[in-house]
Amino acid sequence: MNSFRFLFIWALFCDAALILSYNYHRPEISNELLFPNEKMKQSVRIVSYNIRGDNQKDRVEGNSWDIRKYKIQTLMNYYEPDVMGFQEVNISFMPDLEALFPAYQIIAFDITPRDKDAVLLINKKRFTCKKYDSFWLAQDPADQTSDSWGSRTTRIVVYAHLIDLHTNKELFVYCTHFDGYSFDARCESAILLRDQVRAISGDAPSVVTGDFNLFPDEQPQKIYDILCAYNCLHDVRDISQGNHFGPDGTWIGWRYDRSSAPLGAVGARLDNIFLRNAAVVREGVLNAKIIADSGVVCETHEVPVDTPYSSDHLPVIVDIALSKD
Repeated sequence: MNSFRFLFIWALFCDAALILSYNYHRPEISNELLFPNEKMKQSVRIVSYNIRGDNQKDRVEGNSWDIRKYKIQTLMNYYEPDVMGFQEVNISFMPDLEALFPAYQIIAFDITPRDKDAVLLINKKRFTCKKYDSFWLAQDPADQTSDSWGSRTTRIVVYAHLIDLHTNKELFVYCTHFDGYSFDARCESAILLRDQVRAISGDAPSVVTGDFNLFPDEQPQKIYDILCAYNCLHDVRDISQGNHFGPDGTWIGWRYDRSSAPLGAVGARLDNIFLRNAAVVREGVLNAKIIADSGVVCETHEVPVDTPYSSDHLPVIVDIALSKD
C-alpha cells in the first residue's frame, strides 16, 4: 500500500514538473532566433496585439472573452513585454485587464460608450510615465466629430512619454487601430499619424503599435510609404538586426468568421510595429496557442487545428535598443 502511494505521488510530481517545464522553457518558435525570458536592461520589449472585442459568436462557440482573457494573460506573462499596445478593447474588458496585468499602468480613452479600442499597458517596474494623451484620426485631431474621411467610426491614437528606470532614457509609445472599411481613411490616417509622431516626439525614440488593416488587395504598400516618408517611421522588419521569425501574416482563420483566413491558416499581415530613432534587436510574430486549463504555451503545429486561438490576430513582438545619449 505504501509503495502504491509513493508511486502515485511520484506520478503527480512528474506531471506537475512537466507542466512547469513547458511554462518556464519557451518552445522553439524559431531555430535561429530565440526570445530570452531574462529581462534585458539594454533592450525594451514591445508587443502589438489585437485581442478581439466582445463577440456574441465567441460566446456561442465556447471561446468567449471570459475564456480568452486568461490565455492572453498567459501568453503575455510568458514573454514579459515592457510595453503592450492592445486593440479592440471593450470598456467592459478594463476591470479584467487591471486584474490580469497589475504590474502595468493602463492608458486608455473612451471612443464610444462601448469601446476604448486602442490601449497602452506600461510595465511600472521598467518605466515611469511622464505624460500621456491622445488624438483623433480625423481632419481635426483634437475634435472627434470632425471629418474622418469616410471611416465608419472615428479612430483614436493613444500615446505616452516614458522614462526608462534602468537607463533614464526617454521613449514615446503609440497605439492605434486604423479604420477597416475605408482605404482613403487609412491613407489620411497614415499621413496624420506620421506628422503627429514627428511633432510630438521630436527626435526622441518612438514606437508605433497597431492594427493598420493593411489588406493585400488595397495597395498596402501605399500606406507603408506614407508612414515611412521623410525617414519618419520604419517597419521593424526592414531594420531588424536578426531574421524575422514566425509567419508573415497576423490574421487568423476562425471557424465562423467568413472574412478571415481559412481555418488553421495565417492570412494577411494587418498588424505592425513601426519605429523611429531606435534600433531593432529582434522581431517576430507569435504563432502560439495556450492549452486550456494548463497554462501551457505551444507552437500552433503542436496542437489540433481546431484548438482556439486567444484572438483572431497574432501578437507582433520586437526588442529594441534605444539610441545612445
